[in-house]
Amino acid sequence: MKHKIFAIKYLFLLAASTPAFAQSTYYVSADGNDANAGTSTNAPIKSIDKANQLILKPGDVLSFKKGDVFSGQLNIKQSGTSAAPITVSSYGSGSKPVIDGSVAVTGWKRSSGNIWVASLNAYNGSAINLFANNQPLPLGRYPNSGYLIIRSHSGKTQLTSKQSLNGNWTGADVVIRKNLWQIDTDKIISQQGNTLTFKGTPTAMNDNWGFFIQDHPKTLDRDGEWYFNPSTKQIMLYSLADPGSKNIEASIYTAGINIVGQSNIVIKDIAIAEQRQFGINGKNLKGLAVKNVTISDVGQDGISILGRGNNVIIDGCTISDINNNAVVVYDHSGFRFRNNTIKNIGLVVGRGTNSSGSFVGLRYNAKAGSAIIQNNTIENVGYSGIDFRSANVTIQNNLIKNINLTKSDGGGIYTYSGKNPNNYTNQKIVSNIILNSVGSYDGSYNANQNAHGIYLDDRSHDIDIQNNTIANCTGSGIFLNGASRINIQNNTCYGNGTQLLVSTTPGADPVNNTILSNILVGKKKQVMSLNRSRLLRTAVSLANSNKQLQDISDDAARFEYNASGSPKTINLNGTYKDANNKTYTGKVTLQPFSSIVLTK
Repeated sequence: MKHKIFAIKYLFLLAASTPAFAQSTYYVSADGNDANAGTSTNAPIKSIDKANQLILKPGDVLSFKKGDVFSGQLNIKQSGTSAAPITVSSYGSGSKPVIDGSVAVTGWKRSSGNIWVASLNAYNGSAINLFANNQPLPLGRYPNSGYLIIRSHSGKTQLTSKQSLNGNWTGADVVIRKNLWQIDTDKIISQQGNTLTFKGTPTAMNDNWGFFIQDHPKTLDRDGEWYFNPSTKQIMLYSLADPGSKNIEASIYTAGINIVGQSNIVIKDIAIAEQRQFGINGKNLKGLAVKNVTISDVGQDGISILGRGNNVIIDGCTISDINNNAVVVYDHSGFRFRNNTIKNIGLVVGRGTNSSGSFVGLRYNAKAGSAIIQNNTIENVGYSGIDFRSANVTIQNNLIKNINLTKSDGGGIYTYSGKNPNNYTNQKIVSNIILNSVGSYDGSYNANQNAHGIYLDDRSHDIDIQNNTIANCTGSGIFLNGASRINIQNNTCYGNGTQLLVSTTPGADPVNNTILSNILVGKKKQVMSLNRSRLLRTAVSLANSNKQLQDISDDAARFEYNASGSPKTINLNGTYKDANNKTYTGKVTLQPFSSIVLTK
């Protein structure tokens, strides 16, 4: 009898200590069967379609087999809890499993010459991306490179070309360089001679600036160029060889993972590729962690989080080869963006969105936000590396290089306030290394070199800029355009077109700025804008603690930086001195995320 009482007590205690939910792991394998329950590796389910039918509970795990590829869009429709999130992950050994947004295109037939056609009957949308052997193919365009020139224009809906337009381009897209920072795509609705009429976008165009035409059968004259007709669902491809041998795929799914209105979701250790619009698309999220995820070859944005929410973490991810923006997060407080690699973003003109904010590495915009952006590498970006508009933002220990490759008038780190006042404070830009803000001026007219390192635009205010390194930018290392209450201390600017520029913007004079203990080094013919003649009509407090060197020849200077988390020792072939006249012989050791300019 005592044994029975003990057993009953034990069972009662066990039940009391067991959570109300039963945690399950569901396995997905290319060798699985959708008739399986999927709760063991010996009997996994097979498809994303089946995974979308699961009713996931807090603590559940959806695990994809490594080395496998799964075509489709995963829709997460349930929420976890902070103690028991819903997790999307991987199992097994090998490379990350891939959620792939493309399907094979087969049945190619020669239409005429090198033009081949195939049908995409499984797709009902209006746009695709096309790949051959997992490499993106170019959308057809005319001319094949460069821009045509606008002779004249009427309002925002009509332009006349300086060059002859052969044939009728009605139905094609016209891609117009509106200004240095915006390139818009519009649909041509009629044509008369060299005059095109289109729907129009809000931004005005300018005479003598550039445009080209894309997305039309007449553009196809180079190997790999393609056009998709959404009415007939037919793909046309210019190919010198039978496309059947090239593993042609078309992206047809909107996103790799779609999450709307959910909370406490973890996505980790997977890959997402060849999605038509987004790698991860989220809205109104409370608690999302994306860790060690690879996202590549996406038609619009790698990760897009819109609406309102909080606690979004993106950590240890690689996001590459994205047509528009790598990451966009709006109005989600508690944002953490750490240890990520972003590369090859917004490099194809005409494939981004109609916005001054396209072709950006990371965009964070929040009316009542907070963010830490730290230890990331951002490189090869069409416009700005980081664009932020929020209070309580720290941007620290990031390497940002090779930026403004498609547009210009952007920065490695950029922010903007505008005429509408905001209360953004506690903004810190600390110990970042920004290199090679280049600027692209194709299709522009009489444009100045103005690709910057750190760019505080139009009434930006209350920002600390400390211990950063900015080098080899064609515009300014640090540019304050009508910005006020900016604290600029202990930065190194080397080899930029202008090391530091403070200017007015209509209706806003810069006031109450502090510039202390900066090292500003210009090469031959590069302007030292701490010269007070360059700061007329500004209100800037300067101090003698700033070190200025100019007209330094390349063979007399040595610039070194350390963009790692550990001290770095650099061997020297002789004796050098720094801007403070400290001497170094044989070697110099740099602390993490620091730099030095040495002269003989």
